Amino acid sequence: MASVTFSRTNEYIVLSKDNDYLGSLEVVSELKEKTEEVKVESQIKVKKLITIVFSYSLYSKFVHEKLVSNKITTFLNHKQQDEMSTEKAGNTYTFTKNKVRKEVRSFSFCESMMYYNEPKGIPEIYSEFDGVFKSVKFIEKETCYELTNPTNKNVSKYFYAEGILQKAIVKHPLVTLYLYRKVGE
Repeated sequence: MASVTFSRTNEYIVLSKDNDYLGSLEVVSELKEKTEEVKVESQIKVKKLITIVFSYSLYSKFVHEKLVSNKITTFLNHKQQDEMSTEKAGNTYTFTKNKVRKEVRSFSFCESMMYYNEPKGIPEIYSEFDGVFKSVKFIEKETCYELTNPTNKNVSKYFYAEGILQKAIVKHPLVTLYLYRKVGE
């Protein structure tokens, strides 16, 4: 049977609360038969008292819409900061951050899926960045999903149209990021 290949790319601009340009984020998804690979590249530059450049690279592999492996590398001012991974092992997963491992229960939806898959009816998602489960609350009138990080209680919002992420308000301890999908340039 021939391999079916499907590829799609979404680009987002990242702004501050005051609409200052902070950076960009690009998501590429490639589907070959039942295997999907998602790659995310992002770079953000924040000027407070000092200038901070934060970037990350994410790679996720899914088979039959289930995460098999994930690797994330973060950089702060162009120097590697953290390395995280999630690997499927039987019915569970192992999350590793900077060589520290912990077992994670099985899940059906993870954060890297959110760019192309609206989390309809999903009460929680797994975060490959933190190795935690974030609760999901649906706001129907806005087609918005609020994700609460159990570690710091930050609430981020994700807005969808036709199942594709259009906008996000992502709360980080240092800054709130506003992502907007670029459409037909």
